[in-house]
Amino acid sequence: MTWGRDHAQGAEEYIQANPDDFEWDGSVLMPYGTSVWGASATSALSDCDYVIAGAFMGGLIGFVNEYKTAEYDGTFVITDQNVGFWSTYVANCGRENLNGTLWPHNGRYWSVDGDYVGDLLTNTIIAEYCTDEEKAYFENQPTAGTVWIMLYYITELLREAVNQADSIDDIDGELLYDIAQTMTIEIEGYPTLGFTDTVRALLHYTRVYEYNAQINDFSRLGADEWITIPGFE
Repeated sequence: MTWGRDHAQGAEEYIQANPDDFEWDGSVLMPYGTSVWGASATSALSDCDYVIAGAFMGGLIGFVNEYKTAEYDGTFVITDQNVGFWSTYVANCGRENLNGTLWPHNGRYWSVDGDYVGDLLTNTIIAEYCTDEEKAYFENQPTAGTVWIMLYYITELLREAVNQADSIDDIDGELLYDIAQTMTIEIEGYPTLGFTDTVRALLHYTRVYEYNAQINDFSRLGADEWITIPGFE
């Protein structure tokens, strides 16, 4: 269920490439800004076990309410952008309609401690460069690790560009792109970080969180091990 063809195309191609694990049941593409989906749209996904929610804000709210009013049972799968406004969805859809929603996420959620690679880098940088007051600030920022890992990669990318370039004028987007195709970062205990000509995600791993209506919050599913995204090994 989506406003964007890229969401639908990516999901369909992956599912069809893994027929032993999934069966593609179809997608519903609507004009951007749609808030009323109609029976034909919701019924098209009535038999799905999982519904990937590519819509946002009003679009997702409308779909969830129509889908659950029709008493369909598919579990919603959301992205980070949805979680950022989760209280709005809960207020407009109700906890029970969202219960069991799954959220794949490669950072640390506010209520969960863990050995996240971003946290490892964050702690190293903070210990070396920050004052006690600054350390206290970052310790209360559970998403800081996700930001630091990206900044760390960009810094290393720029460092390598400087080493390769004859002058500052030679450092441009093309050079950075070429370096990023082969530059990787290895941190013990974590999947390799980096890009290729087809891989466009820096973080190749995730963990899955589930929304629990009873506590009105997300909690992590399964063991603590990272889930390496297939195709990125």
